[in-house]
Amino acid sequence: MYCQFALKDEANDDLPKDSEIKNFCQVMIEYISIAHIGIYQRIAEGNERRQNVLDVAKLVYPRLVELTDHAIAFNDKYEDLRKEVREKELTKDLSSLGESLASRIELEDQLIKSLLD
Repeated sequence: MYCQFALKDEANDDLPKDSEIKNFCQVMIEYISIAHIGIYQRIAEGNERRQNVLDVAKLVYPRLVELTDHAIAFNDKYEDLRKEVREKELTKDLSSLGESLASRIELEDQLIKSLLD
């Protein structure tokens, strides 16, 4: 969904409709929530005993929190944004969000790899 928005915006096509943005935000928040509930909560509650997982989590978790906050801020901003503001700021915000999501995926890959080792 992100790529569809970015490509559409880059090609100067019509910007995504409100319903498309809301759907994207909903999927993004669900993705973030699943990761939090599935992995991070287990670590935070002390249910993870593997030291290698704890070591990786200690390194990546602070950055994951920052990246999560960025995604939530995007969601909050575009949840009810006027069209003229959206048209003016969406390109910049999508670019920044894309970088955050890519970084988050890399960090999650590190954590998942530690879970599989």
